[in-house]
Amino acid sequence: MYFLTLELTGQRWFSLLAMLVLASTQFFSEKRGSCHDRRALHIFSTLVIFFYLKGLKNNVYQFLLGLPTGLALLTRSVIGFLAIAIVVVHLVFTKRRKVLWSPWFISGLALALAIPSIWYISQYRLHGAASFAAHFRFVMDKIHAESGATRWLTIFNYPEALLKYYWPWLPFLSRGCGWKSGLG
Repeated sequence: MYFLTLELTGQRWFSLLAMLVLASTQFFSEKRGSCHDRRALHIFSTLVIFFYLKGLKNNVYQFLLGLPTGLALLTRSVIGFLAIAIVVVHLVFTKRRKVLWSPWFISGLALALAIPSIWYISQYRLHGAASFAAHFRFVMDKIHAESGATRWLTIFNYPEALLKYYWPWLPFLSRGCGWKSGLG
């Protein structure tokens, strides 16, 4: 969080504040002692965004963003592409489409695919085509289980979670989002 904020703002004090905010939110501090694949995905996705921002200034980072993307793919399968999707949308909206076709970015995507390929190839060698069938069945079962009508309603639980878990920083949210507020 420190380095991402430093890259975005160039201000050390603001980067330290961002770390403090993250570390002191109830949700983060409550879960810090456990490891879960979603937490690993968050770390890898943050690294992808960080490397992307660095890559706008130094092309080598466009290649390096393949490393956390590949690890995210190993951790959460196709959901690991979420941060890359965010990068692509940002590149399109900021009219930097030529980055998508740069050799650095394309080689980063190749690296991202190569990392989980090592696992899939080893599983194929051990178990044959059944390993792919089992994996895709698992992914489809997850998609089917999470695509129910009630799961889509959970997006409306997000404001409730903010009100419940993001103290003491919630009053500063409107200011941070750029909304007008009476906070100054």
